[in-house]
Amino acid sequence: MFEYVKDLGLKPSRAYSKRKRTDRILLHHFGSNGSVQSVHDYHIGRGHAGIDYNVVVLANGDVVWGRGLDYCGGSVNNTNAKTKGFNDTSVAIAVQGDIEHNVMPQVQKDALFRVVKDIAQHYGFTRPDQIVGHDEAAGPGYTDCPGKLYPLQEIKEYALGQSVVVPPVIEQPEVSIPKLTRNLKLKSPMMSGEDVRMAQKRLDHHLVDVGGIDGVYGDRTRKGVIAFQKARIAEGYDLGSAGADGVVGWRTWELLWQG
Repeated sequence: MFEYVKDLGLKPSRAYSKRKRTDRILLHHFGSNGSVQSVHDYHIGRGHAGIDYNVVVLANGDVVWGRGLDYCGGSVNNTNAKTKGFNDTSVAIAVQGDIEHNVMPQVQKDALFRVVKDIAQHYGFTRPDQIVGHDEAAGPGYTDCPGKLYPLQEIKEYALGQSVVVPPVIEQPEVSIPKLTRNLKLKSPMMSGEDVRMAQKRLDHHLVDVGGIDGVYGDRTRKGVIAFQKARIAEGYDLGSAGADGVVGWRTWELLWQG
């Protein structure tokens, strides 16, 4: 049934525990376009055994094993009264991408529908409350995962064999990213120009405080860039060995124009 699911050979930091029972499917999104390996490494860095999800559906439609079908996950907070113990009794499925702000590609959506239905059938699930989004499980206001554009109701209906009308795919316009001709950083005399102003505008778009959009790369802008870079690294993005250095190079520049 799961012959289409690929094994990436992810190596856990310690052995996973097998589930003793399976009560539900938990649905998530990465919240970023990070790779499975980067998310796996990030979760290990937080002290987890490995990637928190059992299965991951990539943006290109590939379905891959995270922890594997039979093991306990780590995708929800055990200190939250509503989800306490859920990691030991749930199959966690995550999709690559930020589905809070972006419509899922059709090929990814099709693959997600398939694997959720197969897992529901594998465990004999017949009720909608056995297929839940992270936000449903955790309670109102706790998280926006799996994202407001996630087709949650459609998945439930499809996986449980109910009628479903799939809405047309919303094509998102491509964002044209201006060319970056120099690295933007704090120096003396301070850098200024339209490229600095654009960076400040994009930081403001991401709700990062830069102390005003004045086209001057001052200390407040540098601190804002560091905060933005740290947030992207936490989501699994690779910013290279420099990490959160407060310099807007080509990689940080590209990330500023996402979302």
